[in-house]
Amino acid sequence: MVQRRGKLAIYATNSGVQLAEGICRELERYARERRDLLTGRPLSFDERDEQGGIERLLEHVEEEREIRGEKKRVIAGDTILKEREIRTFSDSEVNVIVEESVRGRDCYVVTCPYEPPSVALKGADALLSEMLRSGTEREVQEILQRRGKAEEKLARIQQCYENAWKAGKVREVLAQLANGRTISENIMEALILVDTLEHAGHRTLVAPYDAFARQDVQRERESLTVALMAKLWKAAGVNHKIVMDVHSRQQAGAYRAVGLHFDNLYSTSLLLRILQQQYGEHLEKFSLLGPDAGIGKTIAYYAKRLGIQAFGIGVKVRDYDHPDTITQKTIIVGEVGEYNAIFDDMIASGGTMEAMIEPVLKQTRNPVTIIAVHPLFTGDAVERFDRLYREEKISGVWVVGTIKRNQIFQDQHPWYHEIAPERLLAQTIYHLNMNLPVPDVYQKA
Repeated sequence: MVQRRGKLAIYATNSGVQLAEGICRELERYARERRDLLTGRPLSFDERDEQGGIERLLEHVEEEREIRGEKKRVIAGDTILKEREIRTFSDSEVNVIVEESVRGRDCYVVTCPYEPPSVALKGADALLSEMLRSGTEREVQEILQRRGKAEEKLARIQQCYENAWKAGKVREVLAQLANGRTISENIMEALILVDTLEHAGHRTLVAPYDAFARQDVQRERESLTVALMAKLWKAAGVNHKIVMDVHSRQQAGAYRAVGLHFDNLYSTSLLLRILQQQYGEHLEKFSLLGPDAGIGKTIAYYAKRLGIQAFGIGVKVRDYDHPDTITQKTIIVGEVGEYNAIFDDMIASGGTMEAMIEPVLKQTRNPVTIIAVHPLFTGDAVERFDRLYREEKISGVWVVGTIKRNQIFQDQHPWYHEIAPERLLAQTIYHLNMNLPVPDVYQKA
């Protein structure tokens, strides 16, 4: 018998607002699709319970929309995302206040621990659009990407954007853009928000990109950060955590050890769809490559799903072409095709990807497609991909939008293509709220 967990409520940290808005729209849309699917045919007992849950969910949404005077608004799902106030004090401490009672509710907190400087503040899009009209936006973006103190960045921004330096709010916005919020600050904000929802029936953390997940094996005198984060989220009151394509499967064990449910969603269906769209006509000449042995099993799985035989991995070896210096070069172990894509779970600086591209292009003239799940783009990654695209070495970089870039970024960098994960996350939240199996979400995709 299917029983809903309770009334649905979604909250977002500052870094997770853009993703949460998309999830809410997709959630309401998916609920209506499920209602239509269940209408007009014989239903099992569980399907009848689900149908009743859908009606209560949609009635609640419409009721809240009418109360708020938003009946005529066309943005679906706008009332599922709940109001909260996040106050940041001058010493960077954070306080969170929720606007309504959450007693007994099924609450989800959406957060993106890593956020690029250009999306560090909600409302930054409008400001950057204004800069674009004034012809200074590119200069500002370049300043924000550089390393250095926020004060120095602000001084340079002020020089190139003097006309807009009129109100204190402009300075405040640019200050936050220049500083951004660190991973540690975003995680602390999410911890406080989760703790604020202490009277909720269930508290689920939705963090598609999971920070502090690299250190899952203790080799020296060092912290096992995966286990530490599991303890922190458990202490804050999280019952359940949703991530996407974790760096290591040991993570699930760390969370289970503290009694916290852990769902790792796979973006396989999203990425396979892109590969089939890009290379469907050339699969017999196509090869899928990975930058190291760690991604080998994933590459083999994707190749099997695509029905191709050609795949390979990159291996770093000493470059004996330069005997006087100890340098490394990447060679491809496996088969390079006429058309090639390089896949990895995340892109940081992009240096490993560039090292892979060079030996591939010695065997084919066709530009390489880069595919990844988590687009960090740290350091000079953006400049690197700009150059590789200009030199026609890459055809594009396809990533899952676990770390959001704004429309201005996408317009500026034609090589960047974002695959929306919102529907997959919305379906997962729906299945959890209705107490339906979560694996069905991605196994049937």
